[in-house]
Amino acid sequence: QKLTKKSEKDLRTLFNRISDMAAEVIEALDGASAARAQTARKLGGEARKLADKLENNHLETLRKEDYNAPNGVIFMSLLGILRQVTERLDNIAVRTGMLVDYDLTNK
Repeated sequence: QKLTKKSEKDLRTLFNRISDMAAEVIEALDGASAARAQTARKLGGEARKLADKLENNHLETLRKEDYNAPNGVIFMSLLGILRQVTERLDNIAVRTGMLVDYDLTNK
């Protein structure tokens, strides 16, 4: 099945936002930066809002138009996977922010 151009564009926009988040998480880890971890979390919040918006728009399109159901399932599945990636990155950002100030050399 092939997604519509709009669906592809919407998923690409979300993917790019998550890619920005991933870059911030990597920078937070590399530099032990709580600020970068917080920026990553902010981007994650934006990604979640965008995913919610895309899901609602997609469901509305399904209700209004004669739409190919398999394409709808593919879109929603990909959206779900991207949400999971966002949640995993957010988890890493939270842990990074918590551990930055923890002195691992004192045992």
